[in-house]
Amino acid sequence: MEAAVWKKPEVIATLESQEQTDLRPLFQGNPKAKALFSWAPFVVVVDNEEATGIYDPRFYRNGESFLYEAIEKK
Repeated sequence: MEAAVWKKPEVIATLESQEQTDLRPLFQGNPKAKALFSWAPFVVVVDNEEATGIYDPRFYRNGESFLYEAIEKK
């Protein structure tokens, strides 16, 4: 959301998180993901055909976050 005193708040992105995803395989396959999960105040969970991962939405810009850890699905 983008907001300022002189204008109305505007939604700039809507992020969906796959909260029901079992993250144990991610944490076993990528120890950095466990560190990110512990460090970040909240994360967005991505679970699709290609990968399972998490990212910190505070650093989400232009459709991606530079704080992202994932494992590829086989």
